[in-house]
Formats: sequence, C-alpha cells, structure tokens
Amino acid sequence: MKWVKLNIWAASVLFQAVWLALVLYPEDVQWITFVMWMVIITVIFLRSKKQFYFCFSLSVLGVLLDSVNYGFGLYRFTGHSNFIPFWLVLLWLSFSVYASQIIEHLFSLPRIGLLLLGGVGGVLSYNAACQLESVVFPLSTELTSVILFIEWVGVTYAMVTIYAKK
Repeated sequence: MKWVKLNIWAASVLFQAVWLALVLYPEDVQWITFVMWMVIITVIFLRSKKQFYFCFSLSVLGVLLDSVNYGFGLYRFTGHSNFIPFWLVLLWLSFSVYASQIIEHLFSLPRIGLLLLGGVGGVLSYNAACQLESVVFPLSTELTSVILFIEWVGVTYAMVTIYAKK
C-alpha cells in the first residue's frame, strides 16, 4: 500500500497552522484538531499500515519524552499541574502525520545534516512556544535549549530509523 501523501509545501503550511492554533488557542481548537486528526489517521490506517505504525510510534515517543521532561521540570505549562496538556498530545499526533509527509524528502540530506536540522527545528519550536507564553522554562533558556537539541537529535534519529523499516 502507498503512503498517503500531500505536497511538501501544503503539508508544511498545514502543520504550521495547526501548531500555531494549538499553541495560541489550545482550548478553542483542540477538539477540532482531535476530530481532524482522527479522520486523517483513519485514512492513513486504511491505506498504509506502515505509515500508521510510523505515526503511532513517533507520537508515543514524543508524548513520553515530553512527559519525562515535564516530570523533571524542564518546562511547565500554564494551568497544568500533573500531566502534559492535551493540546501537546495533539501537537505530537499532528507532527507525526507531518513527519510522515516530509521524511522522504529529507532523506536526500546527509545524515548529519538531517540530525542537526531536527535538533535545531525542535529547539526553535519549543523556544517559539515559550515566547508565545504557552510553555515556561524554569531553567535557563540556554540550558533548556541544549537539552532539547540533544533530545531532538535523538527524536530525528528515531524517525529515520522507524521510517527505514518501512
């Protein structure tokens, strides 16, 4: 079965719009995002079990990573005390679908370039969320960024590994 694919630019714009909406207006858009994600992942499941596995694996990895980071106090979310917020779970679900759309294009990069791109992209995303006041870094921004960079290099490596098994 073929993977469900969007144009890379359409996928990028759509993901950035979902990211921005979830970060800025989580209470207003999280249920719409959830329904949209359920429809998309159902289509993916029906068309490609391997793409579904990729999305599921990446989502679980991301939610676990953010839960550990949250538990150790790497960052905090406004109005949430015990668990990561639902909108962040939805963000990981959305990112996993987005990653499944673009990863093939990224394989043309040298492996080290791909890992660095993932590390920098992850750091920029969390720092942007911090600037938009949806996440707070209790530690210094520099230390948090270094930790996130290392983690996102690992997430990117995991994505490449999971995708290579397709």
